[in-house]
Amino acid sequence: MEGYRSSLVRATDNLTYPYDTERQLRTEEDRSAYLEAALEDGEPQLIAAAREDVARSRSLFYTYELAPRPAEVRGGWRLRLLELGQEVGGGVFPPEDTTKEALDEAYGEAMEEGEAWLAFRPEGDTLED
Repeated sequence: MEGYRSSLVRATDNLTYPYDTERQLRTEEDRSAYLEAALEDGEPQLIAAAREDVARSRSLFYTYELAPRPAEVRGGWRLRLLELGQEVGGGVFPPEDTTKEALDEAYGEAMEEGEAWLAFRPEGDTLED
């Protein structure tokens, strides 16, 4: 079935847990080895799936959230930069004025900041338990 991604299951003591490949890819070294193995296999669908797994694994560890701010504090957006679900930075992006265009511009600036933070995560970051 096109677009279907199977979920592997691992059994332990009569309990089953979904196996989540992305959570096992904790370091850039893990991700590189995983992708290299898929490339060695040479199967285009496997390579595409491995690339998706690697991208998702990064988003589990590093992400950002944007939330609207109350009008009482000039509105706009609050950016939270997250590592493993913990806030490690961020900022506020108030609009220049009360127009929709100004609010959209503030949103765009917040998005750019969040995307830039994701794009410049250092190679080789290790996020061990």
